[in-house]
Amino acid sequence: MIYIRDRIQITKEFLSELQLEIKHRLDSNMLEVGKPLYFIAREIVHDSNVTLAVSGFPLILIADVYDGKGGGIKTTPAQPGTAGVTGKVGTPGRANWDATKSTPGGPGQPGGNGGAGGAGSPITLLAQEVRNVHLTSAGAAGGAGGAGGAGGRGDDGAESPKSDAVMDPTKGGNGGLGGNGGTGGAGAAIVVKFMTATGLGLDAGGGPAGVAGAAGSGGSGGGWISKPGGPPAANGKPGTPGKPGQAGKAGTITSTKLTVDNWWAQLKSTLDSDRCFRWADYRVRVGDHLFRSYSPLAKNNRVYARREFASALRLVPDHARATQLLSFLDSGLTPIGVGYQHDLRPDFSYYEDFITDYAGERDHLFDVTLALLLHIKGTGNKKDVLETQIGHAEGMLLSVQADLQLAQHEAEQAQAQYEFATKQLAAIGEKIKQIKADRRAAAMDLGGFWTTVGAAIGAIAAIAAAAYSGGTSIAAYMALLGIAAREASVYQDGTTDVVDLSNPFDPKLTQHGKAVTGALSDAIKKTKDFIDKAKALEELAAAKVDDEFDTAERQLLAQQIEAAFQVNMRGLDVEQAALAVRSAEQKVNTYQADLHLLKNLGGAWEQDMRELGRAARGLLRQFQAYVDFFTEYGFRLTRAYDLYTLAAPPQAPSFRFDYGHVAPDLEENTFAALERGDDGRVTPLLKDYLASLAQLQPVLLRVAYDSYWSTLSEADWIWTSTDPTVLASLKSSGTASFPVSLAGLPDDHTELKIVRVELALIGATTKANHTWVPITLQHGGDATNRRQDKTLVHVTAPSRANSVSATTAPTDLDQLDNPDKQQFWGRSPITTWRIDITQQAAANAGLDLSGLSQVDIAIRYKYRNPTAAKIKK
Repeated sequence: MIYIRDRIQITKEFLSELQLEIKHRLDSNMLEVGKPLYFIAREIVHDSNVTLAVSGFPLILIADVYDGKGGGIKTTPAQPGTAGVTGKVGTPGRANWDATKSTPGGPGQPGGNGGAGGAGSPITLLAQEVRNVHLTSAGAAGGAGGAGGAGGRGDDGAESPKSDAVMDPTKGGNGGLGGNGGTGGAGAAIVVKFMTATGLGLDAGGGPAGVAGAAGSGGSGGGWISKPGGPPAANGKPGTPGKPGQAGKAGTITSTKLTVDNWWAQLKSTLDSDRCFRWADYRVRVGDHLFRSYSPLAKNNRVYARREFASALRLVPDHARATQLLSFLDSGLTPIGVGYQHDLRPDFSYYEDFITDYAGERDHLFDVTLALLLHIKGTGNKKDVLETQIGHAEGMLLSVQADLQLAQHEAEQAQAQYEFATKQLAAIGEKIKQIKADRRAAAMDLGGFWTTVGAAIGAIAAIAAAAYSGGTSIAAYMALLGIAAREASVYQDGTTDVVDLSNPFDPKLTQHGKAVTGALSDAIKKTKDFIDKAKALEELAAAKVDDEFDTAERQLLAQQIEAAFQVNMRGLDVEQAALAVRSAEQKVNTYQADLHLLKNLGGAWEQDMRELGRAARGLLRQFQAYVDFFTEYGFRLTRAYDLYTLAAPPQAPSFRFDYGHVAPDLEENTFAALERGDDGRVTPLLKDYLASLAQLQPVLLRVAYDSYWSTLSEADWIWTSTDPTVLASLKSSGTASFPVSLAGLPDDHTELKIVRVELALIGATTKANHTWVPITLQHGGDATNRRQDKTLVHVTAPSRANSVSATTAPTDLDQLDNPDKQQFWGRSPITTWRIDITQQAAANAGLDLSGLSQVDIAIRYKYRNPTAAKIKK
């Protein structure tokens, strides 16, 4: 029997329930006397002075923390060896007028020997921290020897009243021998392994010897019936006392203090691989629940969750789900793998439609599961329920198999893109090596991270991520610094070595992180003042041809910066894609097992509480899989609302990811009791589920969103740049960036949201049959907006690029169209825009920038102006 929980509380109620569970398993042939009982938990705590007393089974207890609170663990049998029976009293004497026929009292019978005391059972305790507990595996005392029986009483004598005849009294019988005491039971081995221990008591002594049986007393001699004062017959002699038993043999005691690594090694040698995996799985479930339950009011939950994932990986180093969730935590992501400041197209209706369309399936599945659990002892037609759920399980299996295929495909694509980016970077690097290789190999102090000028150029990608990183790009930032998420050291306050994620809604660089980026920035400034990727490329292209940079090198460096950034980002994609594949594989295995379970229930499963409990577990798992889709879309719905409406306060920081989930211990305790036929915990569990289901609130945002939408109007604006630096950069490298500001926009145009962006390269020319050139336009991510009360708000997001058409003629604002999926949809136009024109695109269009005199960015946008005409949805 293995009992795994997050926390085990040893109470009197727990002990009573444990005895019921042991009896149930013995009666069901699921347990044999003498087989070990495993109690495994993160924390095992006794109520004050309560002892976990179980005999007949070896106990193996494993915990991070074991606190006995002055109580104990005891495997000594509750009763001593059986006591020897008391010898029977001797037969009474018989007096007769014929003296030859008189008989004395009979001797007392010997007492029985005491039985041997029962042996204690072994106790193994492995805990990182042990506090105030006494372990007792002593044998029970031997049984007491039985007392010898008393000798029989002699018979009385008498004188005849009619003659001189006399009947003499008879002697008493001798007492019986006392029985021997039983041997004390043997103490069992105690093994304790810990990192720290206080108040630890250990007793593996043999049981005390059984006491000797007392000697039987001699029977009293007979007296006289009618002769007062006559001499009585002699009393019988007392018997001999028995001998005491021997004390039981003591068990061995092993108490070992370990380092943390040795403790885990000893733990894994105590548990077989199956039990290690079962505990790892349970710790991942606990960690997942803690991770989901994180909120600004429960910030430590992320720290606790990380502890569970890290512990699971100690048990099973290649546990895919633990690795995946740990990478989410270390990268400042949500439990669904996106950033708390996730940037998306804020199309509120798209996410709301998903929740609305699938709500019926979710509710039906939960209602059926609810009915089965509430009426689990009823006699209704559960076979119909089963057939319905088999259909759901088959559907879910097909769904997760499709997810696996998609994950595998995405992993292949990620690997191919990574290899392509790596080849591009290598090819550019080879070309750069040919240009003043000695200068690029010059030594440079980068705080221990990079040591040459050439390496520093590649590291600009890290500075780029640092310049405009938010919750979503923290993962990229850490990867760009060459720090694998799962290897980053994390302290108890949730702070990684480089990035402080204790509040994932507001990630910050640690002091070490600031030092690293500062050292890197200073080093790069020794070659050129690169601040972020966009500015680096702009200044690099605009630099004068001198001994530091020649034209060819500048162009190659610009390409290398892009290539280095892509290599790092694609490397992160490969790692995350691999985790997604492994996680999907685990889901497939789980649903295959569920489907097998449902299809292979025993013939009388409707009355078999164990089978019913297993079926209900499978149904709940299916239900939770549905619910997780709602959680993902609910969060995106909330983020869409925040991003589009500039909600104050934002809704996403209070979003909970534990919708449809309860603490694993609640489930386990309910289903464990259910297998014994005890359905008393079902209703409380379902109440917890219903309370959890009631917390998904994003759908309630519809009224607020509709109200907000009704205040929006639409306008067009053109921002123009004639900056010589920008023009020179475009002419020399096809790359430039320039900011746009609020200057000139009407003051009542607030909370701006991009609908459409187009570009005009005034003064440039193309081939006669080419009226436009495809270019890449990148929104800088960080943007400024203006609330309705005219206060400015700074919005941080990752940069976003989109392919747009650039013309050489001034933009006709009346011709701007409104595509359904414009990539900058909802962002503020007040940002730094970057333009990239590839050599291939320029060549195909015959683009000549020599006459370039002006760059126009035309933007159609929505804005909030309650006094203006309302736009129609």
